[in-house]
Parts: sequence; structure tokens; C-alpha cells
Amino acid sequence: MFAGQGAQFYGMGRDLRGTSPVFDRSLRELDTMFADAGLPGVLGEMHRADRVVSDPFDRFAYTHPAILMVELALLDMLRAEDVLPDHVLGSSLGEYAAAATAGVLDREHLTRAITAQVKLTEDLCPRGAMLAVLGDVSGFDPRADGWAGLELAAINYDRHFVVSGPPDAVATAQGRLRREGTACQRLPVHYAFHSTQVDVAAEPYQRMIATIPLAKPTVELVSCATAAVTAEVTPEHMWRTIRGPIRFADAIKMLEAHHDGLRYVDLGPSPTMARFAERNFRTGSGAEAIAIIDPFAPADRGLNALRRKAVRRTSTAGAVLFPGQGSQSVGMAGELFVEFPDLVAEADEILGYSIEELCLRDPRGELNSTEFTQPALFVANALHYKNWQREHGGAPPEFFAGHSLGEYNALWAAGAFDFGTGLRLVRRRGELMSKMDEGAMAAVVGIGEGEVRAVLSGHGLTDVDIANVNSPDQLVISGPRDVVLGAKQAFADAGARYLALRVSGAFHSRHMAPARAQFEDFLASLDIRPPRIPVIANVTAEPYPDGDIRHLLADQLVRPVRWADSVRYLRSHGVGRLTEVGPGTVLTKLVGRIPAPVTLSPHPGQSLGSAEFRETYGLRYAYVCGSMYRGISSVDMVVRAGKAGMLAFFGTGGLALEHVGDAIDRIRAAGGPFGMSLPHSRVFRTAEDDLVALFLRRDVRVVEASGFTRITPALARYRAGGLRRDQNRVVAENRIIAKVSRPDVAEQFLRPPPEAMLRDLRADGLITAEQAELAASTPVADDLVVTADSGGHTDRGMLLWLLPSIMRLRDRTARQVRVGAAGGIGTPAAAAAAFLLGADFVVTGSVNLCTAEAGLSDVAKDMLAGITPWDTDYAPAGDQLELGGQAQVLGRGVLFPARARRLRELYLRHDSLDALDPRTSELLQDRWFRRSFTDIWQDVTAYLPGEVERADRDPKHRMALVLRWYFGLSQRLAIEGDEERRVDFQVQCGPALGAYNQGNASAWRDRHVDDIAAELMAATAQLVEAPRLLGASA
Repeated sequence: MFAGQGAQFYGMGRDLRGTSPVFDRSLRELDTMFADAGLPGVLGEMHRADRVVSDPFDRFAYTHPAILMVELALLDMLRAEDVLPDHVLGSSLGEYAAAATAGVLDREHLTRAITAQVKLTEDLCPRGAMLAVLGDVSGFDPRADGWAGLELAAINYDRHFVVSGPPDAVATAQGRLRREGTACQRLPVHYAFHSTQVDVAAEPYQRMIATIPLAKPTVELVSCATAAVTAEVTPEHMWRTIRGPIRFADAIKMLEAHHDGLRYVDLGPSPTMARFAERNFRTGSGAEAIAIIDPFAPADRGLNALRRKAVRRTSTAGAVLFPGQGSQSVGMAGELFVEFPDLVAEADEILGYSIEELCLRDPRGELNSTEFTQPALFVANALHYKNWQREHGGAPPEFFAGHSLGEYNALWAAGAFDFGTGLRLVRRRGELMSKMDEGAMAAVVGIGEGEVRAVLSGHGLTDVDIANVNSPDQLVISGPRDVVLGAKQAFADAGARYLALRVSGAFHSRHMAPARAQFEDFLASLDIRPPRIPVIANVTAEPYPDGDIRHLLADQLVRPVRWADSVRYLRSHGVGRLTEVGPGTVLTKLVGRIPAPVTLSPHPGQSLGSAEFRETYGLRYAYVCGSMYRGISSVDMVVRAGKAGMLAFFGTGGLALEHVGDAIDRIRAAGGPFGMSLPHSRVFRTAEDDLVALFLRRDVRVVEASGFTRITPALARYRAGGLRRDQNRVVAENRIIAKVSRPDVAEQFLRPPPEAMLRDLRADGLITAEQAELAASTPVADDLVVTADSGGHTDRGMLLWLLPSIMRLRDRTARQVRVGAAGGIGTPAAAAAAFLLGADFVVTGSVNLCTAEAGLSDVAKDMLAGITPWDTDYAPAGDQLELGGQAQVLGRGVLFPARARRLRELYLRHDSLDALDPRTSELLQDRWFRRSFTDIWQDVTAYLPGEVERADRDPKHRMALVLRWYFGLSQRLAIEGDEERRVDFQVQCGPALGAYNQGNASAWRDRHVDDIAAELMAATAQLVEAPRLLGASA
């Protein structure tokens, strides 16, 4: 499908030029052809560096050829992928692209025709306008006063049409429609196409087109001018595509009436036609629409989707799974050795012995020795796959996966290397692993990953690693022999069954590091390519990336096999059939122990924001639940959000490390995406370092950095500690989502850490030399969250200026960093404003306070459930009492804001607690604190022993610490729910919750974080989608 005027925008196709040489080359060739025909340089204007998507791209001499250039370059890109159409359809101008695709006219004549059309239109036609209307087309009556002077130009579906006419008439209709509440939008077109306004060009246009040879279509050409298949294209027909109404809806319905399962590929500059087409699909036809370009999605997402669909069309199985060590048995692969003699002969030549004899008879008892098991099982798996291919007509599956050794069969089957290379790899792997004979492994059955980690941590089993996560309640641990064998009772006490495995090494653990180093050297000598069909990697439970994949094969020796997560990945991507190919049924049984995910219907909110953001973090929504201190964003909240396809951050602020570690284990055991907060601490100087050390030990891959005004060593260590090189690409395994409210802070996160800081970390042995080198050229953050006025610490910024300002800074500094929005997002209108401003994702906070999952007391939730947007207040922030920092808090029904301001005032006016007058001192101790200064000081010294020496020297600092104690108390009171002291509750909250309450009267016990998000995103999608649906069709 090819779109017409109105679909264009500045920068259309720019990102795709960097990923598709064919697309780039076609654009440049077409630009030259239009320039030769007499039009200005289109490509330079279309991709101007000083223009963004929202800038109007409406000069006719540029836009008319630009749309066709993009569409035909996309066509060339698909042809290079052997994707060819069965039908072509064009809307208005797009019918020229469709005709060229069908062979009606060549590109030289096309550029000549379009150039002539541009000049005729600009020379002869009066200025006009076109208006897209999101409403029932039956409401259009050209005889009615409200539509005076206008003509029906297009019907895209029953609730979307376009009118055309003089600018004044369009303006009048637009004003009336808006007053009536009907969504409408002027198209970026300054001529009234498809109306009598262009009749003046009819005769010269048809005379011009008659000089161009028009051939019969070689592909079925569906015209939106006639809503029928066009067997012959004439000058009169081409004029009708400009003058007559666009019958897009009728054209799609005609196709739907005659075909089932059509795939409509939108080759327009925006996804508008795909959306229009979906509105006209016949129920049950099996049709689907794919847009190749979407300005709000990664450049290659549409093409990748089309590639996946093409694979699915010929697939006979969803995914093929290859078993690993443990599935071997004497007699495996049986008669298949006779069926594929060439493969067997190649194996014998490489190994130097008879693989058939080993597998079928095992005369020397070698089959269970690792150095023999691995090549034998690789060959047996390969023979089974060859037979499976023969039985299924040679068609490949959608995905491959393999358990440990089986992953090598998966990569071979997917084209990453040939059979001989794969066999050499597993032979060397088996040799190296067999030499690591001082370890042991054990299966732990009946408890989950979090509980296993808790046993290891609780019993000091620090040398033991998790080696396999085979199902939610079947894991394998690996480590030194005496430690593993001695751990049986600890796991029995936890309710698990414990079985020592008959292996001699600590496979898939850190203890295989020497073997990994040697294997990595061996990998470097072989020809290994990215797989042609997706293979799920054991190490990441995600498809192998493009580029060099050797590091993942090496890492597999020292990192766990995440089999359960691999199966979940396949199921979450719609793979229903998982077929084990190889000896035995071990994997089939394991798959049966992994619960199938709940199937969710497509949700309109899932298309909002950055698809790259969703794909990076494994989400269904570009939606984040921000952290809230002291575990208010609780384990339950994070887990529930993750299961719904959203990212949530556990609030670590104010919690002991043991509590944080326990939360990590419980969240990870539940599965799903998650992150942990990393707040900057002005009070605990080592808190960041301790948290980062914990995160690195526990493989926490995503953190939310908040409260930072500069890059600290802890941030730099976390970022650098997850960097590695993949050929010429830097891969960041530790991701930072940084909350910022000032451009100067944002700029620091957009740049690499300071070099001096990296040198110090390297000198202290906290990062490697390679990590320091890579960090020196890598931005600190993967994503920024531009935080406007919000609950908790706030600079009272406004999103309307702050977000565009920081996005411009990002564009100048690090374009790969995504930018989200936070602060005040509690209604669909607020979220829509963020997305329309260009946010890649949104972050909520206050609306999640009043949910069943929030770690806040029932008393506090009851208070929050009834607030309005005017029921919050500003108070001094406890950790910034001396500096004057502000926090936004609940104001209704509490005295905390007033008391906090009074404490700040006392701090400024007095130099010590002794300087307070007796009445004030009594008020604070007896009524506000309900503790004496002496007792409070004892608490402070226990909590902050590092501050005692300074406090003894500086009475004002001692005073600050005592007054600050009240701020911590007020938070604990709200979390614990001391009804008697509710006036002292400090609940950090913004007006977003009050705004949400106005539209939702449900009790907080019926509010759930995932439901709020899904409802908010669905309603936001309707608001955002309305102007997009009003887009192009002239």
C-alpha cells in the first residue's frame, strides 16, 4: 500500500538509511532523477538536521516527490529481501507508486509526470485546504451551511473522512467541528485536491500524461479511485486519481471480500494506511497490517516484523529444542546412522573413531565421559534433526533453542556454523570441561530460585552458584565438591529434594573460568556467524544478537542455563509448539513443568512510546512504575507490574541491605522484568557503594538512579561493570535509567563518566582495564526520565519546557539515549501530553501509592483515596534540611508540612538545641516528637555513628541531626499506620493521585498497579491516536 499527501514529515526514513544500504541508495538515485527533471534538492530538505517530526513539512515542490521517493525506496528494500507483492494499492499520489510497482510506467517517466504535476498545480490551481475528520461520514452534507463550499475528498473508514475546498471554507468547518467536540485536523497540503478546485489543471494534465507510455499492469493493481482492480491505466484514469474521491475503505473491503489472510504492508512514510486498513478488515478474514516506517518506533522494527511473518508462513513447527548432556544412552539415534552416511563419515573423520560404535554399543564404556558424551550427543541430535527436516519438507521452525550442549545443535541448525565446525567446538568443549574435575553439581527440586539463593546466602555457601534454572521448582547448583555434597541438609531443611549429579566438574559456574579462557581462544580460530533463524541463548534467555556471538558461547561455561526463562520467552512471543528433537524426552518434561503465561488480548496502549524501549526491557508497555522509598514500591508491586509487562522499581531508600537482598531474591523468583532503585544519599556516604556492590553480586541489570546532581564513583562502577565488547560494538549489560530535573544534570548522564574517576576505579580493582576503556566512550545512562513537579523531592519544573529542552540536549549529545517523562502523570490527558511532546515512555509514582500492592499502611491509603489535586503541599526535605531542598507531600488531614517548615525555620534561626526557648523546646519534645532530645540523640548515634564526631564539634550540626530525626519518624508512622499520630504522617505524593481520584471512585483495595497502568495507557492511546488517525490520505 502506498500513501498520498499528508503522510509526510521531516526526517521520514532518515534512521532507515543507516540500517539499509538499499534504501539509502534508492533515495539518492531518485533524488537525482527528480533534480534532473527540474525539482529542487528533495533529500537535503527532507532530512534537514534542524528539523524534527513536529515541524510542518508542507511545501508542495518538496513533499510531492519526497513521498514517492520514500515509498519506492522501501519497495526496493523489500525486493532485496525477496518480498514481492501479490497486489498493489495506492491512495491518490500513492497510485503513482503503485502503478510504477506494477510496471505501468518506469521511474524516469514517473519522475517526469510528477514534476509536471507539481508545476501545473503551482501555476494553475488556487490555494486550498484539506481537513481530516474523525466522525461518521454520513454526517457530511455539502448542501448544509456547516459544510458550505466543501467536497468529499476521501473515505478511509466509516468514521474517518476528508473534505477539500477553499481555505476559508475549511477553516469555518474546522471551527464548527471543534466547538461540537468532533476531532479534526488540517492536513499539511495547500491545494484542494479531489475537488473542483483542481479542475483548471485537467486538460493540460491529461495532455501531458498522454505523452507517457502506460503499459498494462503486471501485478494486480487495486485503485482507490475506482475501488476495483484496474486492468488498463489511461490518462483519464490517472486524472481521476487526482480529481475524484479516494475510496480507500471500499478498496480494502473489495479485497477482503475476495481474499482470506491478506497481509497489508504499508510502504507510506507513516503507519497511517496500516491503521486505516485495519478498520476495514472483515471479521475472521485473518488479515493483518504491517507498517514499515513509524516515526515513533525503531527504524527496522517494521522490516523485522515482516521478516518474521515470512518465516512463519512456511514454518511447520514453532520452535525446535535440542537436549543436552544427560540425555545420552546406548543405542541413541539407532537406524539414523544408516540414513545419513555422509554426516556420519564426516564425524568419524573429525573425531578419529567410529561415532556409530560409540553411540550404539559403547564397547569401552566411554559414553558417559564428558569428552565423549558431548560429541556423541551433538551427532545424535544432528541426525535426529536431519530426519525431522526430511519429515517436514525441509521447512525451518521459527526459533531454535538447546539446553547447554544442545545450544550448539541449535546454532548449527540455524546456520551459525557448519556441521564440522560444530563438532570440533563440542569436542574441544568436552575436553576442557573434563579436565575441570574438582567440582560437583546437585539438583534441587521443590523450591524456587529465590529460595535457593536464600539458602545459599543464609548458610554461607558463597562458593556455590546456580548452574541451571530448568523450571520454576527445579534448579541445579554447582561448586566445589565438598561444599556441594555438604549442602544437602541445608536444602532438606528448606523443604527441597536434593540429588547429587554424576558429574565431575562444577559446570556453568565461576569455577569453570580457566576452561572458559582456553575455549575463548579456540573460538577465535573458527568461522562463526550470527544465526539466520533466532536461537535463544542459555545465558540471556533471549535471541542471539547480530554480530560476534563467540562471547556468549564462552560465557555459557561460567553462567547459568536459564532454561525456564528461555521457554517463557518463546511462549511470550507466540510460539505454541515446542518440539524436542534428539534422544529422550527430558526437555519435553521440563517444558511441561513451566506454566504457560496468561494470554492477553492486544491492548491499544501497547503501541504507545518507543518500541525500542519496550524491546530493550522486555515490556509490553512503554510504562514504568517509579520507585518509592522504604519499600513503598514493594515486592508485590514490582512482581505484579512485571507479570503485566511493565517495568517497576523496588524502593531501596531507607532499607537495610539484607532487606534489599531478600527483595531481589523474591522478585527474581517470580520472573518478569524488574529494577532496583539507586538513590543518591547525602546522609549515608557509603550507601551508594554498598548498594552497587550488592547489585553487582546479585546480577541486578536495571537500576533507577535518582537524586544525583553529579556522577559518583558508585554510578560509574555499576555502569562500567556491565560493559563488554562484541566485535566493534559495545554491549551494556547494566542499564541505568536516570531521573533528572535539570539540563545540567542531564548532560552529565548523557556523557561518559569522568576519566579520572574511571582511572581510580581501575586502580582500586573495581573495574577491569577493558571496562574502563569502554566506559570512556559510553554514556552513563541508557534512558533519562525528565521529572517535572512530582511527589517527593522536587525542583517544581514544568514538563512543557523541561522535556523539549532535555530532548534537544540529548539530540546534540547522545542520540541513542531514550527520554521518558515523569511528574504529574495520573490521567490520560497528562500521559498523552508527554507522548505528544516526544516522550519515549512515561513514569508514574503517586497514582501507585493508593493501591493494594503499595507498602503503605491502610490508614494512609484511606487518607489518600479521597484527596484532590489541591490536597498536596510543599515541605522541607529531611535529607536537605540545611540546604533548603523541597519535597511535595500529602497536605490534607496532616500537620507534617507546617511542622516541617517550622523545624526548618528553627534551624535557620538558632545555632543549637540549647538556644531554643523553653516553650519551643517543650513543644517539640512533648507534643511533636514525643521523645526527649537526649533519647533522640541516642537513636541518631546508633544510626549515624560516623556523624558523632562532627556533631560534638558543631552544635548546629547536632541540632540538624535531631530535627532531621522527625522527618524519618514521620515516614515510618505513615508506613506503619499509627492511627494516633496520623497528623504527623509524611506521605510523599503529588497532585497526580488527586487527578486520578477525580476520575476513579474505586476503593484502594480494588486498585492494582497493573490495572491502573493498563487503563491509563488504553485511554491515552485513544487521545494520542485521534490526531494520528486524522493524518494522511490526500
